[in-house]
Amino acid sequence: MCRTKTIKFNELLFITYGGMIRGAIAFALVLKIEFKGDEGNEECENCYTKENYDLAVSSCLMLVLATTLMFGTFMDGA
Repeated sequence: MCRTKTIKFNELLFITYGGMIRGAIAFALVLKIEFKGDEGNEECENCYTKENYDLAVSSCLMLVLATTLMFGTFMDGA
């Protein structure tokens, strides 16, 4: 006997909210990275260069969007 499970609408909203929070936290953390030239950090040894900072920000944003869209398609709309 095969049973199908459905997700209730309020459960789907909770899962969606959790996914948005996950992506927002990752993106906020990457925005906190210090880079040379930002707020007088010219002589900072451990800071990213502007090019590496831009690469990290764009990579994180693309990764969050791609995983959200990819894993979001696996959810059954019920």
